[in-house]
Amino acid sequence: MGITLYTFYPSDNCLRAETVLRELELQYEVEIVDLMKGHQKQDIYGSVNLRKQVPSLKDDDAVITESVACVMYLQQVYGVGKKSLLPASKKELGECLSYIAQFHEKLNPNAIAGTALFGGGTKESLAPRIAKLKQELTVWEKILDGKDFLVGDISLADFVLFPFFNTQFLLLKLPPEEYPNLFRFVSEMRERPSVKECRYWGEGGYEVFAALAKGVEFLA
Repeated sequence: MGITLYTFYPSDNCLRAETVLRELELQYEVEIVDLMKGHQKQDIYGSVNLRKQVPSLKDDDAVITESVACVMYLQQVYGVGKKSLLPASKKELGECLSYIAQFHEKLNPNAIAGTALFGGGTKESLAPRIAKLKQELTVWEKILDGKDFLVGDISLADFVLFPFFNTQFLLLKLPPEEYPNLFRFVSEMRERPSVKECRYWGEGGYEVFAALAKGVEFLA
């Protein structure tokens, strides 16, 4: 049966899963779940993901939902030896896992993409969340000071965080001069082969997301 990725190309969460699949050089099939056409509401996808969200990952009889769980699963099952995205040293492993946890606890709760683009969020209703998000981004700006990647040469944490930061520069029109370390990190990750080859860039993902963001007046 092999691996199947259920994805929607404009989604940064789906980008997270696909970059790790490619970084680990895994073979996989793709099933498109077009959120704009309501594919996620169909019973056939509901049987894969009860929450009807993307991405989802099937690996033979294993079903994994939530993008971070998907990449953790891929690392655990396939990221062995030289392919491992988890650092070998205790110090760097601790940093890697801490950054992934901080993404869950500090960054993701303040994400605005879904609410702004699909949930009817307004400038007023999202203002507190945007303020918290920008405050949190200053912390990550300091974390990346003097470093190319979050941990060592690269780690699973970099693949978890990159799609989120990439989206913020597009969605919030963040000035690169105010976040030079984050901007450098995003730019370098975009040039990595496993990232450049993702369908997010080449099959309407990025363009669709940019068009959606442009259509939200207070984000333009």
